[in-house]
Amino acid sequence: MNILLINGSPKGSASNSLKLASAFVDGMRDARSDVELRTLDVRSLDISPCRGCFACWGKTPGACCMHDDMAQVLEDQQWTDVTVWSFPLYYFGVPGPLKNLIDRQLPTSLPFMVDRTDGVGNGAHPSRVDRTGKRTVLVSTCGFYTSEGNYDAVTSMFDHICGRGDYETVFCGQGELFHVRELREKTDAYLSVVRQAGAEFAEADVIAADTRGRLERLLYPKETYEAMANASWGIKGDGSTTAPSSEALAFTRQMALLYNPATYAGTTRVVEMDYTDVKEVCQINLTDQAAEVVEGRPATATTVIRTPLAVWQQIARGELEGTQALGQGLYTVEGDFSLMMEWNKVFGSNEEPTEAGPTSDATKPARRPPVMMASLLPLMAFWIATPINALVGSLAVLVTCAIEPLLLVRRETTVYDTLSLAMASLLSLAVLTGVGGSWAQPVSYVLYGAMWAASCATGVPFTAHYVKARYGGDRALGNPLFMDCNRILTLTWAVVFALSAVLVATLSATPLHPYSGMTVSALSLLMGAFTTWFQRFYPAWVAAGRPSPLG
Repeated sequence: MNILLINGSPKGSASNSLKLASAFVDGMRDARSDVELRTLDVRSLDISPCRGCFACWGKTPGACCMHDDMAQVLEDQQWTDVTVWSFPLYYFGVPGPLKNLIDRQLPTSLPFMVDRTDGVGNGAHPSRVDRTGKRTVLVSTCGFYTSEGNYDAVTSMFDHICGRGDYETVFCGQGELFHVRELREKTDAYLSVVRQAGAEFAEADVIAADTRGRLERLLYPKETYEAMANASWGIKGDGSTTAPSSEALAFTRQMALLYNPATYAGTTRVVEMDYTDVKEVCQINLTDQAAEVVEGRPATATTVIRTPLAVWQQIARGELEGTQALGQGLYTVEGDFSLMMEWNKVFGSNEEPTEAGPTSDATKPARRPPVMMASLLPLMAFWIATPINALVGSLAVLVTCAIEPLLLVRRETTVYDTLSLAMASLLSLAVLTGVGGSWAQPVSYVLYGAMWAASCATGVPFTAHYVKARYGGDRALGNPLFMDCNRILTLTWAVVFALSAVLVATLSATPLHPYSGMTVSALSLLMGAFTTWFQRFYPAWVAAGRPSPLG
């Protein structure tokens, strides 16, 4: 498949529309292995305006009397199977240089007139060249909040050129957002849908209705987008202009426009941005209606973020991971730390995230993240049941180990779940055969604790496997704050199991022996509660600039 991508933007490679067109072409490459691509940058071509001399119809049929780069364009158009026209909307039409190129296609038409059969216009000129099997795609962005109702001049022109309904379109409003790096998470999600549209077009010559619906979905609500656009030009909501604001204030205002009132916590929260490098302070009042930005410290802040402006801009652009930067001490947080845990929800869209990538198999439900109890349950059963009755308890543990995989069929599991099942099963068999009566219990604690401690040497502590899903999945593993927190917890658990071994060995010769497992299991449950608390406490502690025990 030969593809000709015509970039009609005067911005060249910096074009927002080209980002979409490139994603569309990438999708076609995903679907087809035989793609050959040629790209024309209209800005860099020498194409003079049409003179209207009609020499290409008379003196030199099919050839323009001007000798410039248009000859190569016409040759490429004959070579291609799919032409992708990429351009921004300029004054409700295509940019001037691109219109010159379109006008210079006149040599490809014959001079005599025929009636049209598609209901477009009144009369046409038949093509001089064979267009059989050639397809056309228009990809464009505009600065309005929606593309709807703004491309009628463009589609009318291509209706005449290609025939009504004989070309595909990807028109996107809010196009200026695609060069704002701070909004890359949102725009990248949209680009992935454009890529999927390209794959569908390559396979079936049409974009699926569901994908078309997602392409037409607004990146941001009308009011939010227009407020952001106006703020970038220093225009108030009533249309009046404002005095030029500082970079810090302008940045804070644009960030506040992304506030999602649906996350209102029941009381007004005041986020104080203390930009330490530029010596400016802005406060954002998060109410049930909107986020209001004020300069200075007129109110008592509930959350104070002390950060260089440059660092927070890098975080907003996606160049720095926010939690990772916090773990590295690039900024500090004081006060209500819960706001940081849900930052992307508070300053995000009201809509659900746009789906992206290939459609998943609907018959396969998504598996839920692993749960730590899957690792604890087999050993807890062993600790509680076998001291009470060695025979019945061991059988109960083996039944538990057999049933647990069935209970976890819709959950992800870890290697530690498998090791725990194997450990509990082997120890139970040892008790059943009579060879593990005296040593099986304390050894079980030693082995289990050693497994926790050894996980720290692998680079990913035991507890991190079970809680990372709540903190961005595998991305959390690159966050030193997250890793330190889980390393501390994992080592603490290992110590608790070592102490449990000593406790069980001590109780084994006393009348309390049958209850030793219950005692230690209760201790494990208390440690579970401590773990939940520590995961909230530790990040807030370090975020406030206090030293980490791990340095």
